[in-house]
Amino acid sequence: MRVIEGLLVVSKLRVALVLSRQYGFIGERLLEGAQKTLIRHGVRHQNIQVLRVPGLWDIPLAIQEILLQGKTDGVISLGSTGVKEYVCSEQCLLEVSRELVRLSLEHRTPVSKGFLYADSLKGASLQEDAENKGKDAALSIIEMVNLLDQLRDI
Repeated sequence: MRVIEGLLVVSKLRVALVLSRQYGFIGERLLEGAQKTLIRHGVRHQNIQVLRVPGLWDIPLAIQEILLQGKTDGVISLGSTGVKEYVCSEQCLLEVSRELVRLSLEHRTPVSKGFLYADSLKGASLQEDAENKGKDAALSIIEMVNLLDQLRDI
């Protein structure tokens, strides 16, 4: 039996991070968590590209342009939206998430997301929760890029 799974070790991984400036204090923590994780797992600074967009709605368009260039192995999207109970916040996250999946499948390139609700984070937990979400998004990209590389070598 052959088991194929992504490893958390990278060699020449090129990653783009697309960050929404909306609720920037949360976004910066998401970005910090993702960048620290990528570097800790061997991604070189020069192989990390950060793009800042105005809001969540702008993330899919930026990612589409990145993927069309074909110069990245994976994309991490990071951002936050308002109050969880508001239907517009739920709808925004749902629609953006759908677009990210579509882009990933269409371009055969992993796209992960680290999204949070701004109202779900209070005080001291803000930094830790946001950094953890950024870390999870980065680990997902590392693992999926490695997994796809293995599948394509079969």
